[in-house]
Amino acid sequence: MTDKNAIVYSNTFNFDLRETTNEPRVFGLRLNYRFGKVSGSE
Repeated sequence: MTDKNAIVYSNTFNFDLRETTNEPRVFGLRLNYRFGKVSGSE
């Protein structure tokens, strides 16, 4: 799992080099926890 830059689009119009690259890889994790006892039928 390496993070590599790749040129997705290259524009050389009017002697001006413009390159569009890919977005970096992003990994995330979401956690949810509630403190206290659960209210409900007892």
